[in-house]
Amino acid sequence: MSGAGIKTVYAIDAVTGEEKWRFTTGDKVESSPAVANGIVYIGSNDKNLYAIDAVTGKEKWRFATGDWVDSSPAVANGIV
Repeated sequence: MSGAGIKTVYAIDAVTGEEKWRFTTGDKVESSPAVANGIVYIGSNDKNLYAIDAVTGKEKWRFATGDWVDSSPAVANGIV
């Protein structure tokens, strides 16, 4: 998914291996995404938490955290 200096998250078709979409943040992504109810949640070192539509790869919303997000988001009972 990501590594040092990588700002882009990719969705890959599990059967064909083809890229379905890509989403680029403003800085590094150093953690794994969380996926729930058709939304991919990722944190970035650009100090934002992103919600991305799992089908289209389009941003649904972002939340300014005030600091780097270098841990994986958790989702439970509709709360990130």
